[in-house]
Amino acid sequence: MALIGHSLVNATTLGAGTSIFFDVPKRFISMQINANGTTAQWDVQLEVTLDRVTWVSIANIQVTTNGSTLVGSETGPVIGVRANLVEVTDGTFNAFVAGA
Repeated sequence: MALIGHSLVNATTLGAGTSIFFDVPKRFISMQINANGTTAQWDVQLEVTLDRVTWVSIANIQVTTNGSTLVGSETGPVIGVRANLVEVTDGTFNAFVAGA
């Protein structure tokens, strides 16, 4: 069963969003970013964990435009996923993450 969560909610500053944890490990992970009001480059990383402590980036979205962008990755089994806003100048960001 797939699980979808809202990791970054109207984010405007650097940092990791809400972590989404699965009942059973997932291998297919995706992230959708909705950017509004941005005029400069921004970067959001898709991060996963096996131990709920150590997070590893498996993909990122680095763009300079508003709108929606989607990235997906097949990985080894993971138990959690989150979005991490690592570069931002302006704008508001929402990130949805999913695992299946």
